[in-house]
Amino acid sequence: MEDFLRYARPSRLTLGAVPLMPMLEKVVEEAGHAGLLERMTVRLEGEGATIAGDEQALRQAFGNLVRNAAESADRPVLLAIIVRLEDAKGVVTLRDDGDGIPAEHLDQVFLPFFSTRGRGTGMGLALAQKTILDHEGTIEVTCPPEGGTEVRIELPAAG
Repeated sequence: MEDFLRYARPSRLTLGAVPLMPMLEKVVEEAGHAGLLERMTVRLEGEGATIAGDEQALRQAFGNLVRNAAESADRPVLLAIIVRLEDAKGVVTLRDDGDGIPAEHLDQVFLPFFSTRGRGTGMGLALAQKTILDHEGTIEVTCPPEGGTEVRIELPAAG
């Protein structure tokens, strides 16, 4: 219910300069505290990019994406998080080697309460998308032919 209320309410963002690499390092650290790294290896790489955003809201959104990757298979998962600055945007790509999302479900992944997992609430990707859009960014989910899932997020760079 709390997730739905967070989704339905207008956002109140506290904007500031957010360096992506340190913020994502905190997300990975929080994933470890939540026990997610027991079934997942995370590789964080890239260059420094700073965006204008609400760090707390973004940490929650990226945390939802990391949780999804950890739960994407019944085996250990590798998640690569790549950060770069591209055309005045901070670009974050999260690529996992989990089971992927069936093609017939890709157009539904951002719908509230949609989940392909029995224990999922279906709010993680909906909340992540809302947060990214509230930051005037874009988010796209694809499943490459070699398997897994790729999430590409673009956020306006600070400046």
